[in-house]
Amino acid sequence: MPTPPGNAADKRRAPRHPVLNQARILAGPSALYCAIRDLSATGARLQVGRDTWLPPHFNVMLSRENLVVGAKITWRTREYVGIAFDRPLERGELDAAMTRAPLAPRERR
Repeated sequence: MPTPPGNAADKRRAPRHPVLNQARILAGPSALYCAIRDLSATGARLQVGRDTWLPPHFNVMLSRENLVVGAKITWRTREYVGIAFDRPLERGELDAAMTRAPLAPRERR
């Protein structure tokens, strides 16, 4: 898998926004929680953890409104993946994906 190009900003089709939000990668019957670190209308940088296996194409749930979009991996490093969305996000979808969802209270044991 290729790594991010040195001057990726020159090749972006949409402005990138730094965010820290939770997402879920939906690959078959399983779901993997990850962090959205950068987001644009055309893709994102996800923090997935070291050496986490991912298929080349999957669905990703980006927001608490259950926004699900198809994505493909465009580059990868040890714990990050760059993804391109199958379709550009609309402005309202991008805003919803950038809004940080409140954390659910922890269950007491």
